[in-house]
Amino acid sequence: MSDASTNRRQFLRAAATVVAGTVVAPSRSRAAAGGSKFVVGVMGTGGRGYWLLDNDLVRRDNVDIAYLCDVDVSRLKAAAKLVENRTGKAPKTVTDFRKILDDKNVNVLFNATPDHWHALPTVWACQAGKDVYVEKPASHNIWEGRKMVEAARKYKRIVQLGTQTRSGPYTKDAVAFLRSGRIGRIHFVRVLNMKHRPPVKRLKDEPIPAGVDYEKWLGPAPMRPFNRNHYHYTWHWFWAYSGGDIINDGVHQIDAARYLIGRDYPEAVSCTGGKHAYDDAQETPDTQIVAWDYGDITMVFELTLWTPHMQKTPWDFRDTDGFPNWRFNATHIQLHGTKGCSSVGTGAGGRPSTRTMSRSPAAPVGTRIRRTSTTFSNAWNPASGPTPTSKKGIGPPCCATSATFPTASAAAGSRSTPRPNRSRTTGTPMPCSNARTASRGSCPRTYSRKRGVRETSVPGGACL
Repeated sequence: MSDASTNRRQFLRAAATVVAGTVVAPSRSRAAAGGSKFVVGVMGTGGRGYWLLDNDLVRRDNVDIAYLCDVDVSRLKAAAKLVENRTGKAPKTVTDFRKILDDKNVNVLFNATPDHWHALPTVWACQAGKDVYVEKPASHNIWEGRKMVEAARKYKRIVQLGTQTRSGPYTKDAVAFLRSGRIGRIHFVRVLNMKHRPPVKRLKDEPIPAGVDYEKWLGPAPMRPFNRNHYHYTWHWFWAYSGGDIINDGVHQIDAARYLIGRDYPEAVSCTGGKHAYDDAQETPDTQIVAWDYGDITMVFELTLWTPHMQKTPWDFRDTDGFPNWRFNATHIQLHGTKGCSSVGTGAGGRPSTRTMSRSPAAPVGTRIRRTSTTFSNAWNPASGPTPTSKKGIGPPCCATSATFPTASAAAGSRSTPRPNRSRTTGTPMPCSNARTASRGSCPRTYSRKRGVRETSVPGGACL
């Protein structure tokens, strides 16, 4: 496909037709690369794309990174340098991903682009006989997402989505615990995504920087003058490209919560919120509540972007056996049942532990878990095709914990509170390691400091 003869209007017309499913590209068979490797092209070499290259793909002997694609030449060069330095082989660099699809030797397209660019490359890649890893969220809107599913089914391709928490063994442990009935019948679920992000400054339009193809970056989105708010990363907060932090980060917790309760589509959904705290350039809400009606279960999602007292679990704590201070943990799931309650953190340590809501104190029940990498690459064999595990998604970049606590003390009959996290060696509460937070004179987070072994993980490290 030559971009020299394709203007923006022709491209968008063809794109709309292809996503609607009325144009079929030539089917291509899965090609083995030397029988032991699979050949990949990576579309989008910025934050997420660079991360998956650096932390996963360049480390794998069974991966041949044949192509890199980006519309920002500076990012493209940086990623190409990384790949060459780490693998000893320079990948081909292109600014039009269709050149990757034209190469019959390519087996997989990794799509790490902004949300508005998720659907079209996925559909086209399926039509071209490629398997796909696409970053979360699946698509810019529901209609596009359904077309992606239809394309994967029609062309019998593997399409994996970057909601890695669902693939984690720790999540499966939490599901097994909840299915065992230890906290009874679950009727209420609370999903938190409460953080502190700075406001988005208002910026003026400016000339397109050298080495940037802004028309291609906009792609299916409306044409507009170049503005740095409508470009790298800040695009998350504008409707033309995304849906705000519920899509950027909350999608991880929402997907995990649905998996934990074993529910698919709700009977009804309601949403409220708006820009309450910030008078800034962003269009999407800084405060938002969504409620899903699952009949006998109500699930509520709560989002704030202006709450500095809520903190994500630090990276150096996520692979340990400690627990966060749940009250101030920014991204976690609360499940309330008829016999107890459970908190599950999508990036909050490595040991699920439970205490029931019985009148008598119960000893913690825990299973040590470590994150593992069930990745696209070790679940896919270029010679024989996908293994059954490949459809379960790409492995987790972070760990989870599950913890429940009693509501009453048997001895005093009074309200009890979760015990503080304790050092595994001294048994004493450990202070928060965040110097900025600690300097304010109070620390909303208490963590034990036993360190775990950080293992190589997989694409999608928008680790919560």
